[in-house]
Amino acid sequence: MAQWASPLGEEFHTEVIYEDKSLFKAREPVWHKKDIQMNHIPDNLRDLDTDATWSKSAYHVRRWVFGYGLHITCASSGFPILLEADTASVSEHEVIKLKEEDILSTNTGYLVTDDGYTDFEKVRDYAKKGLLLATPATATRVKKAEGESYRQFTEQCISAISIKSRKAVIEPVFDLISRLLSTCLARRETINSYL
Repeated sequence: MAQWASPLGEEFHTEVIYEDKSLFKAREPVWHKKDIQMNHIPDNLRDLDTDATWSKSAYHVRRWVFGYGLHITCASSGFPILLEADTASVSEHEVIKLKEEDILSTNTGYLVTDDGYTDFEKVRDYAKKGLLLATPATATRVKKAEGESYRQFTEQCISAISIKSRKAVIEPVFDLISRLLSTCLARRETINSYL
């Protein structure tokens, strides 16, 4: 989609793209982990979504969500160029591997993500291919020296601006998709907090 739309106007350019995952709750009822592990469906659960899985969310009030994950890659204008839907437990790292070839084939210089995608091996690999993976790199699992060097580097280039604008670009896309599908977006924030 990105290659097709890029010549149509500046709002479709892919020099800077954004990647994020959002969790969407499955319809009630909830299938508890202990029952899933035993492959047991309690008698009182009707219309149970047996495909949905559990995942932890930094944005959801209760932190754990039973449902699905939507992984979006979009242009700076919020125009979606790659979408991947899977169960909630599928990680960002697994999905970015699936999208990697498509991302690297676009005319992209910066891939801006949140901390969940921070992986310095991936940063180095992408850099060799001409793509800067820009994340805040503030997670506690990030080695201090490596993380600090990386943060200083990203602050010296366009990615500092891009990292700050990531939520304003991608969150309204998640909100719109949620409204279109009449699903429950598993985030506390709404589109109003970004306008």
